[in-house]
Amino acid sequence: TEGLYLIPHARWLLAGATSEPGRSDEATDPEAVAALRRRAEEAAPELKRAGLKDAWAGVRPAAPDERPLLGACAIPG
Repeated sequence: TEGLYLIPHARWLLAGATSEPGRSDEATDPEAVAALRRRAEEAAPELKRAGLKDAWAGVRPAAPDERPLLGACAIPG
């Protein structure tokens, strides 16, 4: 769905979103987590009965034009 992806696993479901340009910290925002949960429940109403196990955020590198970075870099491997 718009601004949300749901990835099923054997015993859990990952609900996530696209990146937010300009973010440089890995702190979770309770309001953003709640908004993701609401969107997930709209997409799959049975999730209203599911508990929240964890919330996390990551930081991805990005080019100024927001396109993917591909190719070799200075870090081996």
